[in-house]
Amino acid sequence: AADPGAPRTAEAIVCADDRCTLPRATFDAWGKDPTALAKQARVVPNIKDGVTRGFKLFGIRASGPLAALGLENGDLITAIAGRPLKGMDDALTALGLLKGEEQWTIEGERRGAPFKRTIALSE
Repeated sequence: AADPGAPRTAEAIVCADDRCTLPRATFDAWGKDPTALAKQARVVPNIKDGVTRGFKLFGIRASGPLAALGLENGDLITAIAGRPLKGMDDALTALGLLKGEEQWTIEGERRGAPFKRTIALSE
């Protein structure tokens, strides 16, 4: 297995430890065509006791941007930028609010343990 602290790059995304940097132009391109990013993984609501508590990721493309950001198959994404994801509306709202941000976090669970990844934009 790869060293989780080792830098990874794809589409000019650079990650080390729990922090990733990506060019603003790359992020802006994702915003213009969110369906292209959505095709990088299967996103399934995680429902427990009738309540959505985030979204599980499956089928992440190894060479795609989600993998470059350090996300893995089976990850449960529970919050973006500190905003809990309790449904698709929450997810879309959170993603829309990121447009004006320079940095934010992705929080979730991986194999039962919490994780947090900071995403920062570069010029």
